[in-house]
Amino acid sequence: MKNIFKWAGIVIASVAVLAVIASVVLALFLPLDKIKDFAAAELSKTLHREVKIEKASFNIFTGIKLEKIPISERQNNAKRYFISADAIELHYDLWPLLQRKLVIKKAGLAKPEIFIEKLPSGEFNFSDLLAPQKKEDKKPGEKTALPFELFMESFYIRDGKMVYEDKGAGTASSINDFNLSVSGFELAMSRPIEVKASSNVIYQGKTVPIAVFCRAKADLQKETVVLSPITLSIAGESANASLTASGFKKGPDISLSLSSKKISVDPLLSIFSSPDKKTAKKTDLTKTVDQLTASIPRTLKAKAAIDISNLTFQNFTVDKIVLSAGITNKNATLDL
Repeated sequence: MKNIFKWAGIVIASVAVLAVIASVVLALFLPLDKIKDFAAAELSKTLHREVKIEKASFNIFTGIKLEKIPISERQNNAKRYFISADAIELHYDLWPLLQRKLVIKKAGLAKPEIFIEKLPSGEFNFSDLLAPQKKEDKKPGEKTALPFELFMESFYIRDGKMVYEDKGAGTASSINDFNLSVSGFELAMSRPIEVKASSNVIYQGKTVPIAVFCRAKADLQKETVVLSPITLSIAGESANASLTASGFKKGPDISLSLSSKKISVDPLLSIFSSPDKKTAKKTDLTKTVDQLTASIPRTLKAKAAIDISNLTFQNFTVDKIVLSAGITNKNATLDL
């Protein structure tokens, strides 16, 4: 019994000494203010938005945390931020610190909030970010990298929120309690990446729970991305799917298969129902379809195979429905 306590004391003391040494090493070769200032400057340069980081802290056992991060709108006098987050969390390995290396293996966003706004002109508040950016020439001897090695195995978002406002239509919706987990980056060349996501969509006063799980595999040389299997759960209704996308330079070419053994359409349609039938315009659907079709590139090729059993809509029931659909050069086909 004495030997057990003796060895336990040695282990505890060793861990404590190691933690002290690692914290000293980290503080010496990687000042936290340098991380904070570098991250804020690079994000501001990339996003063309003012980015601030209130403070940086670290816990020797959990990792580095960049706290209170607001990203402004294009107009700095906007009433709200474009993006804000409680923290960016970077989890590192303890042992490499003794070799003066900081290996980030897990990164995440805590309580991010994104504000998406569509103006009456059809422009979004992020439209400028999608435009091609000019590459800035680096000055001789200019360093743009932090002195640490980045080796990330997984990424996560915890308790996220997105608010969407359409100024032209006068509508608003939000995605609350958004959680995302993406893991398997280190084995992405040989194994699929796993993606898990869940949220509560608030649309026109209705709360719709959504959950997704899928495995993603990408082959950059063949320009192919495969998502299979995909498990969807929307408003209590579930379905399985798989998706393959290829030929991004010429196309893209997309193939989708969707199946479900039992599904009710009513909860899904309730998401898109009008909030007030008296004020709803008959032309709203036509405008939406026009906008969607206008945004479809002519080079897009897509096909879908759908196999659904026990489909119900109000008091109408279909035992089984099988259909295939496709689009090429903006010409649609349907085989029911």
